[in-house]
Amino acid sequence: MSTNLMTIKETAPLLKCSEVTLRRLIRAGKIGYKRIGSRYLFTQDHIQDFLNRVDVPPTEKGNGGRA
Repeated sequence: MSTNLMTIKETAPLLKCSEVTLRRLIRAGKIGYKRIGSRYLFTQDHIQDFLNRVDVPPTEKGNGGRA
């Protein structure tokens, strides 16, 4: 398990989202974190788990992404 803890400010660019969006993901329970005092901290495992869950399968060719 990774012990390198990253702040919201450090994690948001890795996920290519804003700090506000990352805070929304935290409130929605969509990303794991550690809380120390008032700080939300993330490990590489938290980030990887989140990215694995949001992986979207490719759509079929020719339907423009519509089902």
